[in-house]
Amino acid sequence: MKKIIAAIVLVLFMVPMASATDSKSDAYQLVRAGIDVDYFTAAMGQVNTELARGPFNTSVTKLGGGIGAMADLDLAILPYVMLGARAGYLYSMPGSNDNNYIIYSQKTTLDSSLIPIEVGGCINLDIPSFPASIMAGIYGGYGIATASYQNEVNALGQTTTYTDPYMGGGFVGEILARVSIKMSSALSFNINGGYRTADIAQMKQTTDVNSTIYPTVPSGPKNKVLTDSNNNNMAFDYSGLSLGVGVALSY
Repeated sequence: MKKIIAAIVLVLFMVPMASATDSKSDAYQLVRAGIDVDYFTAAMGQVNTELARGPFNTSVTKLGGGIGAMADLDLAILPYVMLGARAGYLYSMPGSNDNNYIIYSQKTTLDSSLIPIEVGGCINLDIPSFPASIMAGIYGGYGIATASYQNEVNALGQTTTYTDPYMGGGFVGEILARVSIKMSSALSFNINGGYRTADIAQMKQTTDVNSTIYPTVPSGPKNKVLTDSNNNNMAFDYSGLSLGVGVALSY
């Protein structure tokens, strides 16, 4: 992870700064508000194992990453030192599987997302002789995860659909680095990268789901804990790297 962040910073040092119009330092500005749009990776090991399990599985698409947006608000407490909060929405690209049994077939599509809410601190340093700055920070908080198993079942020529929705929560931590290029005294553009840990250990069904199609297909009651085929709690692990771009206003 350190090598990836170092490589990003090194490349950005080589980017021409001719488009910047103002070299005013960010270090002594008291408020920074920004938004980042990132691509992120997600471990999802246990979930992907279950998607691929079964002798009747003919097609599998695993979860591995997605797109997210994070907004942050930081306040300076000392020169170069800021405290603040981050929150956003991470959407994982859907996973799916197709199972063809003897008398019926079932396609399951899995959508999942994470809402992280974090607080933390960062150090923001100017790059000498350039209208740019480097930030490094660490944040931690709580993440709310959702998962939706959308099932389409065809049995004896009859097609039925139903959805099992789940929700869970747990600790979220993030290490973040950012290189910002000044476009004016208040506006900056950035490229950012980092690592997030967010292993949501337990998910519970949020509503009662009843399926009447014959033969019986899996469904469950509200507050049912999502488990794998070995009856272990199914963990949705959003831990992984992130890389993106963003804009910010500083005053």
